[in-house]
Amino acid sequence: MLKRIPMRGFIIFIAFGLAVLGAKVVSSVPGTLAAGVDSNWGAYSQKEQNPDWSSAKNSIATKDYAKAIHHLQKYIAKNPKNANAHNYMGFAFRHMGKLKKSGAAYKKALTINPRHLGALEYQGQLFLKLGQVEKAKSNLAKLDDLCLFGCDEYTTLKNAIIQYNIK
Repeated sequence: MLKRIPMRGFIIFIAFGLAVLGAKVVSSVPGTLAAGVDSNWGAYSQKEQNPDWSSAKNSIATKDYAKAIHHLQKYIAKNPKNANAHNYMGFAFRHMGKLKKSGAAYKKALTINPRHLGALEYQGQLFLKLGQVEKAKSNLAKLDDLCLFGCDEYTTLKNAIIQYNIK
């Protein structure tokens, strides 16, 4: 025979479940949730107005990685604890074939922010390039934990691992 749960108990049960889910979502979002603030950059307007950041971003878009590195080095000199800048540095070095420097840049980005989704994906891509599949899978597992409802970084690295295994 089913026992009826009092309404007060049901509401407490639902509230507790939502609180647990909310805590999981908040813990999976890197950085702060404050409006107008990116935890790795500061105020959005600050990063948009920085000429070295803008030039680096444009250089990466046009695949001029040497130029991007030049601007990122200048940016990082003034903002050494910026995980995004180190991540882009690793990306540029990886595309230039400078794998050791790429690895150091990703490691720095992940030291600053161990939950940096882009750095975890790109470092995983680097691991595949180096033939270190188990390390790439480790990064994929970290992304799986961080991406509660899935994310592009997880999907991209997962597909890269699948492609690597097909070869």
